[in-house]
Order: sequence, then structure tokens, then C-alpha cells
Amino acid sequence: MNKIFILFFLLLIIACQTVTYIPPYTSVSTIDLTKYSREGFLITPYKYDADYESVGYIFVETMPEANLVTLEKTEQAGHAENAKTEWQVDKMSIDKIIDSIHQKALQMGANAIIDFKIEQTTKNYSVGRMSPLTIQGFTISGFAIKRLGAFK
Repeated sequence: MNKIFILFFLLLIIACQTVTYIPPYTSVSTIDLTKYSREGFLITPYKYDADYESVGYIFVETMPEANLVTLEKTEQAGHAENAKTEWQVDKMSIDKIIDSIHQKALQMGANAIIDFKIEQTTKNYSVGRMSPLTIQGFTISGFAIKRLGAFK
């Protein structure tokens, strides 16, 4: 039993790499909502204090498409063909996702979305004998309202 533990421990040490440096990192992201404001449509993470009619809650979850792509094939005499593959995951446009929640709110008769939230979503997929695939998408939600008064 001790030999197995020691062997496992040695393999663990060999397999792990020691991190000795983490470079600085700065990321700046923006979401431009001005095109909706120009239409008189309000999107805000805050409550709306003026008069309004409740329209409904909207929840959008979006995940990108992923395709298993063959990078190179090798043939060995008398053996099955081996192929090196990798998953290619499409890029997602946050603007298109916001457009979808905006369009749904308009269809429902709303002219505003309050309590607007964007969260990153992670899904894990079991893909046979390959390592599990993790894909990141987005969840967007908000409460659709119809502002009353000057915004009729």
C-alpha cells in the first residue's frame, strides 16, 4: 500500500508544474446601449421609479456552436488511421444577445428592461473518450416594463 502511495505521489509531483510568475493583466470591456436609448428604449441594471406597467421577465441563455475538427491524419501500415482533432468553439457577440432580449421585449409590448443582468455561463459536455469539453456562454435577464407618462 505504501509503495502505491509513494508512486502516486511521485507521479503527481512530476505531472505538476510549478508556477513561478503570473504576468499582469488588464481587461476592459464595454457594452454600448446607446442604439437602444436613441429608440427611446431603456436598458438598466437599476429599478425604475416612475410609473410603469409590468410586462414580464425575460431570460436568455446562449451557448456557442462547437465543432470537432480534424487537424491532421496519420496512417500506419496495418493499423487504423489516427487523427489529431480539436474542438473549435465559435465566438459569441454580446451585441447579438442583447439584440435578442431587446426584440423579445418589443414583441411583448415593453419599452424598457430593468434589473438587467449579464452573467457568464459554463457548460461541461462529456464527449466520449476525449477529455470533457467546457464551453462558455452567457445568460442575460431582465424585467420588461412599459414606461408610462412621457414615454407612451
